[in-house]
Amino acid sequence: MHKRILIILIFTFITLCVTGQVRNRYRVWLTDKAENTHNIEQPETFLSTKAIERRTLRNIEITEQDLPVSDAYLQQIKELGFNIVTTSRWMNTVVIAPGLDVTIDTIYQLPFVKKVECVQNDKTSSPFAAQHAPTKTVEEDTTEYIGERESYYSAAWEQINQLNLAPLHQEGYRGKGMTVAVLDAGFYCVNQNAGIDMSQVIGTHDFTRKSFNYINGVDHGSMVLICMATNVPNTYIGTAPEANYWLMITEDNNREFPIEEDYWVAGAEMADSVGADIITSSLGYYIYDDPDMSYTHEDLDGQTAFCSRGATIAASKGMLVVTAAGNEYGTDWNKIVVPGDANGVLTVGGVSSDGTHSEFSSIGYTADGRVKPDVVARATKTKVLHTDGMIASVSGTSYSTPLMTGAMACLWQAHPEWSVAELIDRVQRGASQYYTPDEFLGYGIPDIYGIHCDANSIKHTATDRHDIYMADNILHLPTTSHTTTLTIYDTCGRMVWNSTLVQGTDKVDLGHIEKGIYIVTVTTNDSQKARKIIIR
Repeated sequence: MHKRILIILIFTFITLCVTGQVRNRYRVWLTDKAENTHNIEQPETFLSTKAIERRTLRNIEITEQDLPVSDAYLQQIKELGFNIVTTSRWMNTVVIAPGLDVTIDTIYQLPFVKKVECVQNDKTSSPFAAQHAPTKTVEEDTTEYIGERESYYSAAWEQINQLNLAPLHQEGYRGKGMTVAVLDAGFYCVNQNAGIDMSQVIGTHDFTRKSFNYINGVDHGSMVLICMATNVPNTYIGTAPEANYWLMITEDNNREFPIEEDYWVAGAEMADSVGADIITSSLGYYIYDDPDMSYTHEDLDGQTAFCSRGATIAASKGMLVVTAAGNEYGTDWNKIVVPGDANGVLTVGGVSSDGTHSEFSSIGYTADGRVKPDVVARATKTKVLHTDGMIASVSGTSYSTPLMTGAMACLWQAHPEWSVAELIDRVQRGASQYYTPDEFLGYGIPDIYGIHCDANSIKHTATDRHDIYMADNILHLPTTSHTTTLTIYDTCGRMVWNSTLVQGTDKVDLGHIEKGIYIVTVTTNDSQKARKIIIR
């Protein structure tokens, strides 16, 4: 009897040890991409036709950074007894799990290994793992709708109208031809939502389980998709009801570790390779089950967090990355979450129906002083059409983010010639508090149709009447027949740069000026204009 108990205890101990070992994951940084079976002269072997077309349209070069991790290196890692969990071609990393009787130290035998760091240890329970799951209150829709347009959008009218998106929809820009990759925690039963045309879901992938289905995970991603893709006239209309969607699970709901950032970057890379135009992510990180792995406010510089670096690279590949600011205001953290601190992405905060700051929406600024969030949309009691046909209210920047994403898809559909940087710049300039941004709302609520109309007026008038705007640290100016004086002031009113431009100058590179927010005045013989600009 005692022997049997002892055997059970020994078996249990061995099982726990093996389980603990299996749960350990390590990020391995590689030195190069030698012995690669792919080359940049044949990008069709690792990028889709649509991805290559996007690069061509945006004039983005395909480089060695785009090459997959070396197959030869992966094979040697496997031969040492390690399992490959995921890889990143942009970061040139591979996440590995040691097999039985294999210690992580043996990985250093390989000459192409540069650095190794643990991204998941053997903790089995998490007080933080459910932080991305939505809270939902199903309620009877008692709103009184007036007018044909309000009735058409019905429950979604307030959040659509807050962005002034309906007139753009009326002009036929509803996201058609745009592909949005949704990186999330799960899409539970979204395929049963009658409001979504599942033929517009053109691909799925689960980076955490390797086998995607609509049963695993939570319904967080379902609610995100509903905000954009739903198309039920007189009941609920999403912000991009005619776009195509890729659904990608990158979040492990059972635990909270940095490996989820590796999954996130892998998702962004897949979005790139399949030709997505936009990535939307209502996930965010700052605290992990192992406190030693958590971030500090000083890390919010866009260059520290793995997924923030990945998000910046994603933007450089010609994709618009839209990410949630987070729901941490009023907590000990208070600030935005990563990758919301990334450079070149659109970080979305939250407001209520009256345009005031949602009491939970995370605030800026970044550690290096950039304005974040960039813009805001409805996050308090956002309306969604639930699978059971009921109108539900959900709260969080998880929902303001897809609302904004869908609006961006429609706006970019209308103006495909814009670069990512120009799109973000125009949206910032077209927001409610562009001249007085703050850490709560950033630049405010964008006027989507107003941005579209301004662009059209620029497009159809003489060249010398276009507006002043920044794109990629290049200041674009009206072309005039007069000598122009350009003066730049910091936010304290101190002049930091002054120059007299020759006639006909329409672009000025300001990359030599320190990053920050400035006021630029453009003075000619007969006029003076002032604009707020950001040098990144």
